[in-house]
Amino acid sequence: MTQTKTEKKNPLVSVLAVLLVVAVIAAVIGFVGKNNAMNDSAAFAAQVKELTEQTETLQADVDEKAASLEEVQGKLTEAEAQVETLTKENETAAADKDQLTKDLEDVKHSFRRFAELVPADGLIVANGDDKNTLDALDGLSLVRFGMAETNDVYGTNFSEDYRCFDVVCGGKPYCHLELGVIGRHNAMNALAACAVCWKFSIPAEAVQRALHEFHGAGRRLEFKGRYHGADVYDDYSHHPAELHALLSAVRLMGYRRVLCAFQPHTYSRTKALFSDFVRELSAADLAVLTDIYAARESNTIGISSKDLADQIPGSVYCPGLPQLTGYLASIAQPGDIILTVGAGDIYKAGEKLLKLQETPANTSL
Repeated sequence: MTQTKTEKKNPLVSVLAVLLVVAVIAAVIGFVGKNNAMNDSAAFAAQVKELTEQTETLQADVDEKAASLEEVQGKLTEAEAQVETLTKENETAAADKDQLTKDLEDVKHSFRRFAELVPADGLIVANGDDKNTLDALDGLSLVRFGMAETNDVYGTNFSEDYRCFDVVCGGKPYCHLELGVIGRHNAMNALAACAVCWKFSIPAEAVQRALHEFHGAGRRLEFKGRYHGADVYDDYSHHPAELHALLSAVRLMGYRRVLCAFQPHTYSRTKALFSDFVRELSAADLAVLTDIYAARESNTIGISSKDLADQIPGSVYCPGLPQLTGYLASIAQPGDIILTVGAGDIYKAGEKLLKLQETPANTSL
């Protein structure tokens, strides 16, 4: 089977899509014919068809509730801002803590309402390692996944880069995975996908094959090409937690230097999570900041990417994408990895860089 890379930015959705495709192919060629969970490939194909229809129905529900998700994202940003306020303003800590608790409870309530849209015969898969998630879903029937052995589905015997590990489902060995991507966050996505497949009796062999062939979602550590011996990757990360996962994974890839070109997304997020961005971007060998991507906002706050650069040792500020491309071209060396990171249009800087020396992206992790 050829390497698989999807265009979706959500890696978990992409993994599940690939698993469904592989499962159908497996049924057609008799790959799962001997599996005890399925009497024959035709029966498996019928079950996958039913699962696909259920997935489409759930997707329709998700689309209808997009506004609810936007509300959740808004509340998350508000809660994150309260965290920053609580840290910086000790004199008003008590009042801020009360407000933060209220906001966090609102976020949990929003997720709870969203989860309750799942029909009684549906499936809720949740991160069992996260206390807030479990609090929000308390009392609901769900399948928990994560690293801890207390989960319904968990991983064990991890390799250093989290590419290879064993999966245990319901207290029994389910499969051994050799992923096509690296990093703890990708291992967690794989465990979530395994939880879904296990509950729908998709054979372990199909899961192993699909996850081995899956090489990432579009704009998620996506290899774009090479410039002057440096590998150029693009990633959609725009939150400090995502940056942490990204840079932690890249450190395992063995590059001489990690050059992270980052475009903050929205003025409000940059202000609310300022210190977190400084901390995470400081993990790169060189952080290069370009102007904030405004999206739907106007800069009524008076904040700039230069403010971030001023707080990150050794960092560089490039006010626009043309300047960013030129700077990256001037410093690229063999053994470097150049990351263009952000939810805006920073990917254009990487694409422009590669056009200076055409080397098409024909391989991936």
